[in-house]
This record gives sequence, structure tokens and C-alpha cells, in this order.
Amino acid sequence: MKSFQNTKIAKLAAIGAAISLFSGAVGYAAGEWENIWVQFDSVNLKVNGQNVTSSNLLYNDRTYVPLRACAEMLGSTVGWDQNTNTASILANTTDSAELSKAIKDMNTVGILIEKLDKIYLLGYDLYNSYIFCVEYSNDIVADFANREDSYSKSIEYFNTAIDDYNNYINFIDGIVNGGKNINIDLSKTLEAMTLYGESIDDLKSAFTKLRDYDNNNNENNFNQAEKLWESAVQKIYSGDTIIKEYRNLLYDYMQKYSK
Repeated sequence: MKSFQNTKIAKLAAIGAAISLFSGAVGYAAGEWENIWVQFDSVNLKVNGQNVTSSNLLYNDRTYVPLRACAEMLGSTVGWDQNTNTASILANTTDSAELSKAIKDMNTVGILIEKLDKIYLLGYDLYNSYIFCVEYSNDIVADFANREDSYSKSIEYFNTAIDDYNNYINFIDGIVNGGKNINIDLSKTLEAMTLYGESIDDLKSAFTKLRDYDNNNNENNFNQAEKLWESAVQKIYSGDTIIKEYRNLLYDYMQKYSK
């Protein structure tokens, strides 16, 4: 992206230089002719890395470049009005429009990636909650002393995930609309959030079943909790897969502007 902008700046600078050097020929601009001594092609002239084959002149320590050749190499159109002795340059605005669109698109992509990364962290928190939930259940079975610590960590991640879910669900419309602006369908983002929401419900139910098992030692509660874990993890992975696919699409889209 940076090299794209530098190229554009170089084009504009070269156009400005060509105009300045051309307007320095005051003898002709005043409508007078005089014999002068000049040196041809004493300067190697390039425009955007390409050699200019038309001759340039050196006069009074100033270089005069071929206006038409330089302007046309920059994609501009050069005109001549014989009635007013006026040379004109019409810059090609296509590059400006493309640059403006590229900057806008890259800004959109950056915002979308940032939002998707936040949603991905939601899945990460849910998965960590599941890990400590399993540790807690193993502690229950083995009657280890640190089970409450595992439970506390599990609940901490779980509550963080719930708070994030409630915040990030508001991102969905912006993500979908942002994707439309760059012709990428991101509508399944809502599906990912739905899967995360369902995994929250499963984990919450699993916590309840484990607490019931802890209180009354009902084996059925523990078995139900295990099934709820499996369901939750499956949904977390499915949601993560969608988010990763979208992030990869956006990174691929960015690559076409980075060359």
C-alpha cells in the first residue's frame, strides 16, 4: 500500500516539474525569437523509471524537458491551442480514483479484521472456560482440594465471554455491510455468533449439572454435563472456523494492494 501511494506522489511531482521547466522558456512566451546556445540531452531523464527518448535542453544552467513526452508517459493528455498559444495538460484522474478507493478499502478491511479478531477472542474465552470446567469436574471425581480454584477460573472466563458476546453482537451489521462494500459476503458472521451464544448456554447448563452432582452425587448429572461440554466445544470450533475463514479472505483481499 505504501509503494502505491509513493508512485502516485512521484507522478504528481513529475507533472509539476514538467510544467515548471516548460514555463521557464520566457523568450518564446513573450512572443520573441532570438538565437541562443543550448546543449542537447545533457541530462538523463526518466519518468517513473522509464527513459524519456525525446530530447531535453540545457540553457543557462536550467534543464528544459519535453512537456508532451513526459506528460503522456504519466498518462496525461497534452493539448495545444494555436489561437492563444496555450499548452494544456489534462491529468488522468483514473489513478486518483483508484488510489482513493484503495485507501478506503484498506481502511474497511482493517476495521473488519479488528472486529473479527475481537469475536475470535470470544471463542477463546469460551474454550478456556471449558478447560477449567473440565478440570473442576476431574477434581470433583478425584476429590482434589483445588477444585474451587478451577471453578473460579472457569466462571471468570465464562463471564468475560458473556460480556464480550453482548458487546460484539452489535458489530454484526457493521461487519456484514463492510463486507458488501468490498464485495465479500460476510453474512455468516451472525451464524458464528449464534454458535457462540449456544455454546454459552451449553456451558452454563454444564456448570449447573456439575454443581448438582457436587451436592447430591447424582451420576446422571455428571454424564449430562459431559454431553453439554462436547456440544459447547463443537459449537465453539464451528464458530472459530467461520471467523478464521473470513479473516483469511480479508487478508487475501489486502494482498492485491501490497504488491
